[in-house]
Amino acid sequence: ELGIRRMIFTGGEPLLDKFIFDKIKYAKELGYTYVHMFTNGSLLIDRFRENLLKSGLDSLTISFDSAIKEEYEKIRIGLDYDKTVNNIKALYALKKELKSDVPVIRINMVALPENLRSRQFFIQTFRGFADIVEIIDEHNFAGSVETDFSTREYSQTSRDPCHILFIKACITPTGHLKKCSIDHTAKAEITDLQTTSLKNAVYSERLVKIKKDHLLHIFSETGCTNCTQRESWWVDY
Repeated sequence: ELGIRRMIFTGGEPLLDKFIFDKIKYAKELGYTYVHMFTNGSLLIDRFRENLLKSGLDSLTISFDSAIKEEYEKIRIGLDYDKTVNNIKALYALKKELKSDVPVIRINMVALPENLRSRQFFIQTFRGFADIVEIIDEHNFAGSVETDFSTREYSQTSRDPCHILFIKACITPTGHLKKCSIDHTAKAEITDLQTTSLKNAVYSERLVKIKKDHLLHIFSETGCTNCTQRESWWVDY
């Protein structure tokens, strides 16, 4: 009824959810034309790979922030570089073995100071076992991460309205609509969908006001004030 046709599983590690493959299948059964998922790849273990490839998932983004072991493990604290790389290679090989067109496997790296010198190496390394390899801009998760952006041509006076507000309905695992997919604070929550319909939540007074303010280049909403996210995470393939 609201025109939502795409489903994205993100905001943490979806593979920690033991029902994730059932949810993907259910979304496809409901008629969602495109279902996407983000993962860090650490849990793409043997028993999950075939389930993932047969779930109906249309595309998968694997966040992997360096092709150099020392850099990667410094950025992704607690993860094992070799295990995760082997997971990704095995997933891509199984996709080829099954002769499957989906999911489109995308490996991306966030451009960080820690991986400045290894970005071209990253593309060369992962080109062989992914459909798309890309480097995306760093951002500070609605101001929650301290980052020095003083060298960038970006400010609250030059920024555009955030189109996450206009193209996404972001739902938390606890069933709340929130204004933004990268603001993980309680203040980002708009309403509880267990007591309010999604339609009423999307057209709620508060959310409509935030959108109107953005169109007027007013970014006074908590989380928007010093957010450096310039683009939506959603990529239209």
